[in-house]
Amino acid sequence: MRELPGAQFFFAVVFLLLALPAGGARGEKAGKAAVEGHWEGAVAIREGETEVDLAVDFRRDANRELTGSITIPVEWSKDKPLETAAQQGSSISFSYLKGDGPAIFRGTLEDEGRRLTGELREANGTHVHLIALERRPARAAMAGAAEPRPLGPDLDALKRRFDADRDDVRLVVLLSPSCESCWMHARLLARHVFDRIDSPNLRAYIIWQHIADDDTLESAKRAAGLVRDPRVTQFYGIDRAAGIAFREPLGMKKFWAFDVFLLYGPGDPWRDPAPAPRFFMHNNAKAFPADRVLDGPKLASAVQEALAASGSAPASGKAPPP
Repeated sequence: MRELPGAQFFFAVVFLLLALPAGGARGEKAGKAAVEGHWEGAVAIREGETEVDLAVDFRRDANRELTGSITIPVEWSKDKPLETAAQQGSSISFSYLKGDGPAIFRGTLEDEGRRLTGELREANGTHVHLIALERRPARAAMAGAAEPRPLGPDLDALKRRFDADRDDVRLVVLLSPSCESCWMHARLLARHVFDRIDSPNLRAYIIWQHIADDDTLESAKRAAGLVRDPRVTQFYGIDRAAGIAFREPLGMKKFWAFDVFLLYGPGDPWRDPAPAPRFFMHNNAKAFPADRVLDGPKLASAVQEALAASGSAPASGKAPPP
């Protein structure tokens, strides 16, 4: 009998394990549902703080075997083939390769086949995360190149946009386009604020600053694709001018501001060097209070309160993402 090479043998074992039933009574009604289609959701490592968006597409090949692909925007991974995929009644499983080995999902179809929940195991099972996916219509990729506007040292383009939207609730966001945590935080902004709040009186300005050598225009174009909403204007700061300008209103004595989310109400004018926010959140525990560390739902709540206080149009109306 011919022996399988090491990699083939490993995935053969993984496939057999994945094919074992993982369902229960909850998935009974979903047992007849087909998993084929487009699914979106997130891995909640720390809910509201560290979440990784992903999309999974399942399909059948010519032999009617289940296969598919996965897209993970913050890893710049688009339509990466699944290594294994299986369905047995309401039990669904799949795996894909990561740098530290295979990631293995086992879960259950629920809500008559509209929802898929389970566990994702990474790093040989040492990292286990809950994951929830919902069936969605197929749409454009969650990541891709966009064209941020140039922002010079005088910040004039940002000032004009900020004052032109003076009747709206506004967010100013300073990020680095080569910073991996910034990519995730941009997705938190998109997921918890702009995907959930459909008010026409909400605006945001994301400044992708040139802080490190890798913070190029090309990296800013790619990062800008993480947040796609007509209410969001994105800039590429050719230097650290924005971070330096916002240092004073945030009470910083040195360095520069980045990975911060600043909230302004209607009527707040631009004041040089930069306006002081009514509320802010951050990802720099050494410089700012710990209770202001970025949390997607908390930021969304602050935005909704600002909209309600201003008498703006209804602050919600979209169904929350999974």
